[in-house]
Amino acid sequence: PLTMKARLLARCGRVRESIYFLDQAQRIDPNNLSIMRLSKDVFMHLGEYDMVIKLCRRINSITGGDYNATIDLISAYIIAGDQDSAIKLLDQLIRNYDLSLEILLKCARSYHMIGDFDNEVTMLERALELVPDDRKIMADLAEA
Repeated sequence: PLTMKARLLARCGRVRESIYFLDQAQRIDPNNLSIMRLSKDVFMHLGEYDMVIKLCRRINSITGGDYNATIDLISAYIIAGDQDSAIKLLDQLIRNYDLSLEILLKCARSYHMIGDFDNEVTMLERALELVPDDRKIMADLAEA
């Protein structure tokens, strides 16, 4: 009920009010990933990037660093202007995971956001090796 109320308030544009209910829900269930993700989205909307990073780190820790949580943390670092931390995490992600098409494309997008176009091209080329006829990847590569 608390998270539902928080979600409704956020959707109605009453984002700051939703934080109260998210905090209450978090106290009841401190490791609930759904609550943390919703809180992350609310703080992102408010531009409170320190809280976004804190929540992303916590989610990343609880999930054991799964790649979606890691990509969210990379994005938070980029948006907050901490490119060094984003690059370190991207390097770890690339070293520690089998690079599926999804991960390659997310890494390419992250490198693009940082402005590291050489690594963006590398990720797109590797993605194209997996799906050689993908027109979207070809178009993204042509633009990079």
